[in-house]
Amino acid sequence: MSGARSSGFPGAALASLIVTASAFVACSGGNTTTYVYVTASPSGAPTSSPTSTPTAPPAGVLSANPTSLSINGTGASYAQNIYVQETGYTGAFSESDTCATIATVTPSNGAGPATTFTVTPSAAGTCAAKFADTNGNQTSVAVTVTTTGFTVQTR
Repeated sequence: MSGARSSGFPGAALASLIVTASAFVACSGGNTTTYVYVTASPSGAPTSSPTSTPTAPPAGVLSANPTSLSINGTGASYAQNIYVQETGYTGAFSESDTCATIATVTPSNGAGPATTFTVTPSAAGTCAAKFADTNGNQTSVAVTVTTTGFTVQTR
């Protein structure tokens, strides 16, 4: 290889590169993600130490829909749903909240990739329902319950 240029390593005419490719197949979608690790040796000789084995990326992004609820009234007839999902995730979702006297969120846990939680309002106030997966991902939904309104009278 005449005319080769230095690769940026001091004292080396060429750097030797070792490329290691690893593929992970997603359990549910069949998509393949390839991770490439490049190890450079400044002396030009290949390195013999193995690269570390990568871990698979976490499942999808945990999301809730809607991201906030405004409920005008109390009782079961005013209950609204929150749809929690994470594509490719099949573990458990847990729910915790600050809604003790304002609303009840049920169930307290569900299964991925999607679960519908129901918020039943019981008193005026604001609180938050937090949802989490077993990978440490979390999302919150702001809940506002109002019980006041006004009546429009006609003449």
